[in-house]
Order: sequence, then structure tokens, then C-alpha cells
Amino acid sequence: MTMGPEPMMSIVWMSVRRGMLSPNLPKYSGTASHRYTLCVIRPLVRLLLWTVHRARVDGGKLPTSGGLIVIANHVSGIDALLLQTWCARPIRFLMDRAQMHPIAGWLWRLLRIIPVDDAGGSSTLRESLRELAQGGVIGIFPEGQIARPPGRIQVFRPGLAALARKTRAAVAVYVIDGVPPCGNPFVSLFRPSRARMRLVMVMVPPLSAEEDEPWTLSLREAMGEALRVPVDTLPSG
Repeated sequence: MTMGPEPMMSIVWMSVRRGMLSPNLPKYSGTASHRYTLCVIRPLVRLLLWTVHRARVDGGKLPTSGGLIVIANHVSGIDALLLQTWCARPIRFLMDRAQMHPIAGWLWRLLRIIPVDDAGGSSTLRESLRELAQGGVIGIFPEGQIARPPGRIQVFRPGLAALARKTRAAVAVYVIDGVPPCGNPFVSLFRPSRARMRLVMVMVPPLSAEEDEPWTLSLREAMGEALRVPVDTLPSG
């Protein structure tokens, strides 16, 4: 049985209204415009993810307060949407500046994206430290790129362990599967799939710099085990 335009619009409006009037509107981080933008966008995106991607999320609950780093494997252009749609707290994602097209500059500012530069990166670190110190949530795809070929956990880019250690922020480890590999967000958004997102664990940060490497490896191995895919070895030297 197909649904006519009027019932569909009613569902959309109820979803938006519920998001705008929710008593659980996050209060712990982010600007008011950022929070209300997410409250309006989240129900619409969730409806799209349900209908096009049959998306579902499994696992426990995230900490409701305090600095938090959310990480996941990177498989498609909708990975960030999946994480933010099912996370009640506003997430500030780190994004390669080269992928931030100037035409969408207003969108990056509205979503408070933290740009990552190939050279240096001190401004990225400062902003990430500031956000976590204020009890906010940072979103990172530590592989740095979509896995090619897919079906493996790549070596993480450096910096995740140090960021967690310096801020004492917990790290929520998610895995995403069921989505066809594609780097184009628009194509990924409307390509049907059976997306599944799972919370593998919430990890405490390492205590010292000596623990950074084994700590990072434990995250990668947990993701590989959850997805039943191989974990790339660290480059020699």
C-alpha cells in the first residue's frame, strides 16, 4: 500500500515539530543556532535514512555529559549523517578543508565543522581541545579517508590518542556497515542500502604517551572484530 502526499507531509511535520519542541534539547555544548538546526534537520534526515537506507543503530547509550570523542570507520558519504542523526548530543566533526567547498561555506559554519589542514593542524587541535574542555562532542573518522578497497580497517591518522589523553575525554567507538562504498554524499544519500551502526564500546583515554600506540591498536582491533574484517598493519619503519 502506497502512502499519499498528505499523510507523508503530516508525518514529516510531526517529526520536525517533535524535534523542535523536544524537552531533551541538548544544553551542554554548541551554539543555540547549532542545536536548533540539528533539532530541525535530524527528524527529516532520520526519516530519509529509515526509508532509503533502512538504517538502524545497535548498542548501549553514550555518556550524557562531559567531553566525548565519537569515532567510526569510514565507508561512505553519509557516515557523519548516520552518527549525528542517532546521537542526541551535537557533534562537531573534523573535516578535510580540501573537501569543504566554498559554496557550502554557510553550511560548514552552521554545523560548526572543524577544518583539518594538511600543513600544521595547530588550529584544529586548539579548537578540538576547547570544544572538549567545554563538555562538547568531537566526531572523527580516524582512518582519514574511505577505505579503498573496502572491507578493512585502515591505519589511523595520528593524533586521536593524544587528543583523548590531554582532555581525558572518553572515546565512543562505532562501526558502520551495510552502506555501499561511495565518497559522494549526494549519491550515497539516495542509494538504497541497509545501513547498520553499532556502538562497540566506550573507551577510557590512555594514561601516558607510552600507551598511545597499543591503545590505538586496541580500538582498531575492536572495530575489525565487530565488522569481521582484517585490520591493516602499521607501516614498517
